[in-house]
Amino acid sequence: MKNIFTTILLFLAGSFYLNSCGKAEDIISPTHYSRVPRAVNLSISYDTTSTGKYLVMINWAVESTNNLKDFEIYRSVNNSNFFFLFGGMTSANYVDSSLANTSDYSLAYFVNGRGIDRFVGQSSDTIKISVTKSF
Repeated sequence: MKNIFTTILLFLAGSFYLNSCGKAEDIISPTHYSRVPRAVNLSISYDTTSTGKYLVMINWAVESTNNLKDFEIYRSVNNSNFFFLFGGMTSANYVDSSLANTSDYSLAYFVNGRGIDRFVGQSSDTIKISVTKSF
């Protein structure tokens, strides 16, 4: 009796599973990706400051300023996870001078636009640079 009950239960569960699956649908892109302008055309260069720190300059562009409040900058050091570096940037450039010129680094950055409606837009492409200490 237990085997018959288990067989019926498995049959019903399998039927429900097979009949509940529909045609696969495309994933819908979040609407805020199109509402908040995306940072594009990133460029990067570096130098050193007079106090012995790296001076990494990042520039970018946006195609529109509609619904654009400001930008957030994210950085990865030596292929680690990205972390929030700075927010509230209203210009399309940023200067990072927070790393001491005591070793070589592999740096990567990306930029997010933040909308007036408080949504965060699609991230820019990631830009990378290797900086080497000067002697």
